[in-house]
Amino acid sequence: MCIRDSSRGMHRRFGLAQAFLGSPEVVLLDEPTAGLDAPGFLALADLLGEARRSGVTLVLASHIATDLLEHCDEAVLLGRTRVRRRAAPEDLLGDPERTELTVRGLAPKDRERLADWVQSELGAEVEKVRPAQRSLTQLYSESSEPDAHGGDLAP
Repeated sequence: MCIRDSSRGMHRRFGLAQAFLGSPEVVLLDEPTAGLDAPGFLALADLLGEARRSGVTLVLASHIATDLLEHCDEAVLLGRTRVRRRAAPEDLLGDPERTELTVRGLAPKDRERLADWVQSELGAEVEKVRPAQRSLTQLYSESSEPDAHGGDLAP
């Protein structure tokens, strides 16, 4: 198989592999998740995690918020070639007018009760009540693991 005959996702994987050849101290990545499928996202997350643990400085350019939230310690917003803002990704992307509360172990029937309490006791407006969302990568990862009976979780 020739590289030029590979899919776009495989081209991205080859490019990522090239970026880490030779144990670099700094790696520049432009839209690293572009063109990747779910297994590629998992491989990228592993690769970036290992690079960070080994002390590699990663510079990511991305317009995808989850790329920044999952892989960056610091984010910089550029505009017209100037630094406009610089902060931790959750601070930079956070909305000061809204609060997100994630609760584990709450029965679905109690979601509305919690929302009612927040409104009546705290006077805050509850915009949305729904189950917490998983990323597609998390869903894929969970679906790819064999269950306790040795079968796939995926139908």
